[in-house]
Amino acid sequence: MTMSLEPEMRAALASRLETAMREAEPRGGLLGTEAARLVRAVVPGFIPQAYGVRSVREYILQLLPAARVVRRAGVDVVYGFGETVSTPTTAASAAADRAPRAWKSWVSPNGAHAIAVDVQGTATVVLRSEIRSDADALIVEPLTTAAHRLIAEQFLASERARLPDEVARGLEESLRHHDGGWWWFWVRRTRADPDVNKAWLTFRRKELESSLRAHLETLALSADARERAFQCILRSREAPAPSPPDGDLRALRRTARFAVDSLSEEQLRALLLPLGLVYDALRARG
Repeated sequence: MTMSLEPEMRAALASRLETAMREAEPRGGLLGTEAARLVRAVVPGFIPQAYGVRSVREYILQLLPAARVVRRAGVDVVYGFGETVSTPTTAASAAADRAPRAWKSWVSPNGAHAIAVDVQGTATVVLRSEIRSDADALIVEPLTTAAHRLIAEQFLASERARLPDEVARGLEESLRHHDGGWWWFWVRRTRADPDVNKAWLTFRRKELESSLRAHLETLALSADARERAFQCILRSREAPAPSPPDGDLRALRRTARFAVDSLSEEQLRALLLPLGLVYDALRARG
């Protein structure tokens, strides 16, 4: 059953929101988190779905037809009554621009990033440390380490009869490691046989896509918005990574450091490095 506010309370909330937005205009608009707190101050325990909408943002824009989202501030939106403007560069938006692609964020359980999806289905990569519980966005957290392990177990169960005995035994041995090291052993075993590696990567991609779609189904989004978010995340997987300027060794090193900082423990353990460099690093550490 859809709830509705009493006319007096609805009018009072609309008045407070409008006043807050007007007062915030000199500083560029009212943050979505501030507007959400105001709504919940007037309507404690406010749940959008109980009032027939999918988000606090949708409710606010219904309540104040003249208001609009004028820009974004990182993962947050900014309300106002003026024209929509392009988002100024902020620390949060700059971090999002430098973040790994959305697909990479989805498949990195220990990564620093998640995916924020708005009601239109636009997906944006955000820092997990900057996500606020009252932000007006739906968050897709990375797939868990346990889920990655389950995909590996399903692959072995479904392909066991078609795998060479030595490879199958090696993969079984990999899964006996119950710490994060199992992934390193698994990757080494699959890469040793090109046919097995191809079959594994195809199976894994299919399962990762299926898990992403299932996760999006749990969000309060329309079918169109879910499909838009799904396709947006998949497209990011195919997008070429930005290249540093030719000959700029410092830029290349910055790019490498940033990529390494985004890797999960399993991915770090599977990272292939020249043995000489590893040996030199260990000696330098004493």
